[in-house]
Amino acid sequence: MENIKILVATVMFLFITPIIVGIGVILVRNTDFRGEKLVYMGLGSVLALLLINFTSVLRRIYIFFHEVAHMIAAVCFSARIFEFRVRESSGYIKSDKNNIFIRLAPYLLPIICYILLFIYYNVMIYMRYYHDHREGYSIFFFLIGLFYVVTTVYNVKLIVQETSDIEKNEVMLSFLIILNIYFLTSTALFYLLFNGEVVLDKIYFL
Repeated sequence: MENIKILVATVMFLFITPIIVGIGVILVRNTDFRGEKLVYMGLGSVLALLLINFTSVLRRIYIFFHEVAHMIAAVCFSARIFEFRVRESSGYIKSDKNNIFIRLAPYLLPIICYILLFIYYNVMIYMRYYHDHREGYSIFFFLIGLFYVVTTVYNVKLIVQETSDIEKNEVMLSFLIILNIYFLTSTALFYLLFNGEVVLDKIYFL
């Protein structure tokens, strides 16, 4: 079993990682990181770095969505959830299934940011259809900048602390999966966020 995991990790590093990096580079090159959007996202990121050091509120929010990510992944694998609990400094779920993707789910996708992105797109669609409004929405860039930093910082802290989500016999494979998928979901997030108007034009021909 250990040899299989090493083989999978090697194949991923040699063949899958270059493809994912290539896709990420294409997304970044086609993302317009200019104007006040980047400023608001930067302000949110700076505020996150400050708040992380002075309050535990963001940690509690992170823990909640960390466990939500575990739960969503478990449900995707047809698991039954027996318990979902979030405490001040930790949390856990109990289900009848467990695999590497369920364990790593919170580290693969900045889930809070994608929830905000979903709300952002729905607000844009609503404002276009009913008010012919196509500008603004700075608050979403601020919030996504804030929670992206929060998610990334706490993910790194948990990994460094040898979280139970990463089993000792699959460390290398887990790290490769996390780095590849988090890089891909992050670049996709920035592309969809900064090019929101363009994406809607292509999808809805508005």
